[in-house]
Amino acid sequence: MEKLPSCSMEIGRVPVFLMNMSIFGGAYVVAFILLWRLAIFGLPFIIILAIPGLIYGRVIMSLLRKIREEYNKVGTVADKAISSLRTVYSFMGENKTITEYSAALQGTVKLGLKQGLAKGIAIGSNSVVFAVWSFFVLVW
Repeated sequence: MEKLPSCSMEIGRVPVFLMNMSIFGGAYVVAFILLWRLAIFGLPFIIILAIPGLIYGRVIMSLLRKIREEYNKVGTVADKAISSLRTVYSFMGENKTITEYSAALQGTVKLGLKQGLAKGIAIGSNSVVFAVWSFFVLVW
């Protein structure tokens, strides 16, 4: 049962992939019909444009898996505290529970910073797209 959410997430990615590939293929066919020389010239640059997106996708997926694991740890600490609320209150264990919860959240903070850095690098890599477009303008 634990594998079911991740399996449904993987199955949900297939239609999106097919949609994106059909849009790309259709746009390239139209571009080839209208400006076939420019379309042939631009074909090798597709790889340059796709590499940052692929790297970003891989990094973000691995970070999301790690973040999910960290939030599971945080949820476990909170669940234990809530399930034994009377015990925590009677033995004055609030400070210990708060410390455990804060320590469990530190992993998610670090992973969140890494995720923000990855998103910033991916947005910054869009300059490659503008460089390719300017190269096309110079050639055309």
